[in-house]
Amino acid sequence: MNAFAFDQSPHEWRALQRRLRDDRSIGRLPCCDAEVVAKTSKLGTQFFAHYRKRACDASRETETHLNAKRAVYDGCIDAGWSALTEAVGPDSAWRADVLASRELAQVAFEIQWSRQSEATTRERQRGFARHQVRCCWLFRRLPFAAAVERVPAFKLIEVSGQSLPVVDLGARTHSLREFARLMLEERVKFAVAVSVRVEPVRLRMLRDHCPHCSATVHFADASLPPLVSLCGLSLAQVKECVDVQRVHNDWGRQLRSLYAEDFEDVPVQSGLISALVRRSPPGETFKTAIGRSGFCPSCLKVVPFTAASAQLPVTAELQAPLQAPQWPKTPFPHWCVGDNGTYCSTAGLDVVTPRLT
Repeated sequence: MNAFAFDQSPHEWRALQRRLRDDRSIGRLPCCDAEVVAKTSKLGTQFFAHYRKRACDASRETETHLNAKRAVYDGCIDAGWSALTEAVGPDSAWRADVLASRELAQVAFEIQWSRQSEATTRERQRGFARHQVRCCWLFRRLPFAAAVERVPAFKLIEVSGQSLPVVDLGARTHSLREFARLMLEERVKFAVAVSVRVEPVRLRMLRDHCPHCSATVHFADASLPPLVSLCGLSLAQVKECVDVQRVHNDWGRQLRSLYAEDFEDVPVQSGLISALVRRSPPGETFKTAIGRSGFCPSCLKVVPFTAASAQLPVTAELQAPLQAPQWPKTPFPHWCVGDNGTYCSTAGLDVVTPRLT
């Protein structure tokens, strides 16, 4: 018998239960070749179990683990691969929760709920490698302090209200089914460094009214793009990226030293220039601060720029002339997902695609 519990309809499952009751020899468990019994949990999950208690080194699976395997299995099918749950290698050299196959390529997925040391993980990975099987690991508790190219390992995160954990991968989380598909489609790549995503600085014209004379005034406000990698990973708090963070802060200080008049595309014809609040006091050269209080061009009294001013209506948005800096090479091993078609890399430090085919 070669059947998956989750592939059976309720009618088929009941028929299989009757067949197993009549003839136990038609079903065997891959973990220890024991006779099986077909069961249904209180939540309706269909699963196979040992018919009799016996010595077996396979731990008893939880319902969450069973459903997680099904999600990974479905992701393999979505990617166009064949899949098998509870696959066992020659001479029991390895065991995989899910084994995906296509032509001569094989990729194992191991969902590890309990703690497993780094040494054990590496040894088990070598067992897969000796049989030309690539293995991806999913851990509740990662055994590695940093990402390792030769041992693709990813953290599972439990989400309140969801029955299955999600996979922490790069800048966002993915469902188990989506993760398996992304891996087999080779859209997950290992990068030994980060590349900073370069986006233009934007100058916004915010419309307000002078609190003294009610004249329409415009504040110029600009902020730096967020500090993120090409794959979307936030770098603002990454301790390995302190040099990049320092350059980003220096870039921000350059921005604050600019005047609105430095922006070449301010539409003079729309009257924005004449309505901009002045940084300089009356009688001095007309210049406009970016994101600061200034003087009303009509009554020449102070117009305050506060935190709430950033929420004012935007009249125009322009690109700033501020050039992005040269970002320092920053080694930071991590996994990228090519959702936007780009992966992190720094000159001389390339990304590596796990070869699955």
